[in-house]
Amino acid sequence: MVKHNGMGKKRRVALLQNLSILCLSVLAAGLLVAVFSYEAGGDGPISSLSTLLGSPAASTEVSQSPDLGGMAAPFNLVATSDQGRYGRMLAGTAERDQLHASNLLLEALGSAGNSTAVTEEAFRTALEETGLFLDYLFPVPVSVLAGWYGADFSGDAQARYLLLSTNGGTGVQLFLWDGVGSVYRYDTAVERPALEEIVRSFRQEGDAAAGDVAFAFEDPETYGHLAPYTVLSSEAAQTMVLTASLPELASDVDTLLDMLDFNPHTIARYNLTDGIEVVEFPRTFRVYHDGVIRYSGDADAPSALYTIPAGGEMPTRAEAVLAARRLAEVLLPGEVLLDTDFYFTGIEATESGYAITFDYMVDGIPVYLSSGEAALEVRTTGDTITYFRLQYRQYTAAEESYHLLPLAQAVHMVGGYEETVFLTKGYVDRGGETVTAQWLAR
Repeated sequence: MVKHNGMGKKRRVALLQNLSILCLSVLAAGLLVAVFSYEAGGDGPISSLSTLLGSPAASTEVSQSPDLGGMAAPFNLVATSDQGRYGRMLAGTAERDQLHASNLLLEALGSAGNSTAVTEEAFRTALEETGLFLDYLFPVPVSVLAGWYGADFSGDAQARYLLLSTNGGTGVQLFLWDGVGSVYRYDTAVERPALEEIVRSFRQEGDAAAGDVAFAFEDPETYGHLAPYTVLSSEAAQTMVLTASLPELASDVDTLLDMLDFNPHTIARYNLTDGIEVVEFPRTFRVYHDGVIRYSGDADAPSALYTIPAGGEMPTRAEAVLAARRLAEVLLPGEVLLDTDFYFTGIEATESGYAITFDYMVDGIPVYLSSGEAALEVRTTGDTITYFRLQYRQYTAAEESYHLLPLAQAVHMVGGYEETVFLTKGYVDRGGETVTAQWLAR
């Protein structure tokens, strides 16, 4: 009996050993397949040991904006009342936050109805009443504009100028105008006291840089060479000096590839003689030494990062802009956005989808790259992002300030242009370590 039990025990041990060897062999084969796929250049991250063993993998999802709410935008601000006009060329962060917090534009855009096409003369008449005027510097799809304030606005209309005005009545009317075509007037649910209160708050709480303003059209003899709705402000022409640099992420190719759902260890990765690093097949990604990155792929989205969630067969403009915003949120590290906003600058329809652009902005003042290119350009095909180019830059406010020319001198200097010009200011980044603001004629 003792001998028989010993034989049974040995058999059980042998069986357990064989099962262990079999399990290890299967696991090793799985790892070998994963490593082979990874080394051969397969897209996507390598399967972790925990995944092969059946335990949940760590989440790599990045928190992204659910909608267009809270997006930054440069704008000129003019508040009008029976006490005169008050405002600022390129409203700063404080004014932008104050406007968002008031919910005034949310209610106006969300309740706008009874659209009526009116003349520019009617628009100027409404400017004489208690109201709030915003110039977004370039035409913006109204659906995108409404999304900034958390409202819904259907249609493909565009607006550069937005005016809320009592217009001589007891209620508040909304005027939207792209600056070229018809002016559209809407009735809203905003009550007159709510508009009067926000107008007063801008005048009472405005900082020392804001003050009395006028429009160029009001003095054609002096300002006839300027675009009519150029805001002429008595604000101080003092701006911050910025220091510019490349963030660490701009040269961290492994991290960029991982963020963009590439395989950092692919054999289809090489360096060109001029220092450009390239990853190819089936998509192409290039990293340049000056902080530029470029991506191109086909219409088969490799992951959710490149997919545009759409409610219909084709994405709307607002849906495409939101997808581009989410891509920017993945690409831009926190240190870049510490003192800098990234704002939407345009969308155009193409044969296959859209071309969308974003730029940098510091405290309400846009940053223009001397190359003339946008900081971020995104192109779509159907419901997929198939191309993007991003110029990495990091801006930090320096201790010193910079004084622009007095407004009167700037107005005189642009008098030589044959056509009327829109006078504004902006930072011009020429690729150096210091960036200062300038008067710009557009």
